[in-house]
Amino acid sequence: MIWLLPALALAVTAARPVAATGPQTTPPTPAVLATPAAPATLTTPAAPTPARSGPIILVAATPTPPARPSPAPRRLPLRVAALNLPGVSEPVVVTQTQAEPVGEGVVQWAVPRYDAGQHNTTPACGQPGNTIIVGHSVWYDESGVFAPLLAVEPGQAIRCKNDDGREYVYQVQRKWEAPYEDGSWLSQAQTDDLLTLYTCRLDLTGLVIVQAQRIDG
Repeated sequence: MIWLLPALALAVTAARPVAATGPQTTPPTPAVLATPAAPATLTTPAAPTPARSGPIILVAATPTPPARPSPAPRRLPLRVAALNLPGVSEPVVVTQTQAEPVGEGVVQWAVPRYDAGQHNTTPACGQPGNTIIVGHSVWYDESGVFAPLLAVEPGQAIRCKNDDGREYVYQVQRKWEAPYEDGSWLSQAQTDDLLTLYTCRLDLTGLVIVQAQRIDG
């Protein structure tokens, strides 16, 4: 090895006996050449462990919150009938609706968005009593399902077909307007088979009510 040669030459030179200038009893001990240390062996670093090809699962330090319960399925309105109004080719679907309290002793009947709604406390079409059905005449800038009711006149016929397939024919007897707070026409005291349909005026200042009596079915 090249880097050891100069040191070896110096060591050999220092090992030669030096001429004595005075009496000597013991010859000098030649210097012992130290064996040069072997160069450090380079350790080949271990090959890195290949990373997992799949996902790494991390364990959370905090407990996982419980899963939120699934909301209960929403019940769809029960379809009970279909109405054929004068001058309208498509029947109006009738579902059940119920009253919602809006104050002490005051209730408001929910009006379906796309259908007409029969008060769930009134009899079905063709049964004794007063069948009461409500619908929108207007919905924001769109016509409601009971918009044609505004043009209905006494003497015209309205057909009501229950979902059991039986159809009943009613003849319009009365048409009038009433304020929202007037509920006298909601009475079930009569025994005739009546069909009462109502909606809002287009200016939303009151109600338009059409009442018909069964003549067939």
